[in-house]
Amino acid sequence: MPSSSESEREEDRTCAEPLVEKTNRESSAPFLGRRSIQDVDSPLSVRELRDLRSPERLEYLRAVKCLSSIPSTVCHGSLHDEFAYIHRKIGDYSHEAAPFLPWHRYFIHIYEQTLKQYCQYEDTLPYWDWTHDWANLTQAPVWSTTEGFGANGNRLNGTAMAAVLGESDYYGFLLKLEDGPHAAIPITVRGDFSRFTAPNDPIFFQVRACAYNGPSRHNSSIAAQLTDPLEMAGLAPDIAVDSVMTIANGLLCYEYQD
Repeated sequence: MPSSSESEREEDRTCAEPLVEKTNRESSAPFLGRRSIQDVDSPLSVRELRDLRSPERLEYLRAVKCLSSIPSTVCHGSLHDEFAYIHRKIGDYSHEAAPFLPWHRYFIHIYEQTLKQYCQYEDTLPYWDWTHDWANLTQAPVWSTTEGFGANGNRLNGTAMAAVLGESDYYGFLLKLEDGPHAAIPITVRGDFSRFTAPNDPIFFQVRACAYNGPSRHNSSIAAQLTDPLEMAGLAPDIAVDSVMTIANGLLCYEYQD
């Protein structure tokens, strides 16, 4: 998400009002105990979208569409809508703060597990490496009208990414990433992707994918710690930041395929 003023943040919240939490809940306990977040035994291979064969891309699209057909128990919408709702409801706290990267890493993991559990998706969630496409973004494979999310719906270049990767301080790296390349794709795509309801756009889940430091939450003066919880408002269990600080083992256990 791009940086935004408080008025813009409030506008984003208002924009998402159709997804308000269902009002028939009697308890304040976590309202989503159905996510099964399991450790895996060996690393899974995560592939870039263009490395998928045609049937694999179509199967991924089928699973994404499937989420929109299953009613939510969290908000007035579908399982797909839940992710925009939670991102708007609770994810704001992680932006421009230390939890930004681990929160979104966990959030994407939950999305992948939901595809598998409810839509029988058997592969790993593909990612989009837009550094291959920055010179002609409209020709990227994600916009394919047959095996992507459709067509037509500077900060996009290799130099911008190199500047981010050259930052040695964790919080400095985070801010350069969030306010630079991370914001560039939503600003280009526009629509929901440029707002706090960004998870309404499936492309969101394909582009998110040092010493931990910085504020513990948006506009906080409290320093972040690895023991801080990643708040998910019941979408899945809250877990500590250090649970997702490595992808090599434990909860995540995957590796990127070159």
